[in-house]
Amino acid sequence: APAPDGDGVALAGEAWTLTRAGLAAFLAGMVRPMALGPLELEDGTWAVGFLCTDTADAPDISAHGGWMRYLASRGQAVPGS
Repeated sequence: APAPDGDGVALAGEAWTLTRAGLAAFLAGMVRPMALGPLELEDGTWAVGFLCTDTADAPDISAHGGWMRYLASRGQAVPGS
């Protein structure tokens, strides 16, 4: 579930540009709890972004500031590095 107004944290993100075919392939591989939805960016604008719905057994990565930093903190390979 989305954080109530004012209760969210800023996370690092990436901007991707996908073709229609690329988006279709991406969506075809998406399974719950992953989703696309609205995200408010730091400058106050909104964009469609990649979300993970709340799950009881998922780690809270908020303190790490983003998924890539979370992976790095666990000593896991970070894609693209």
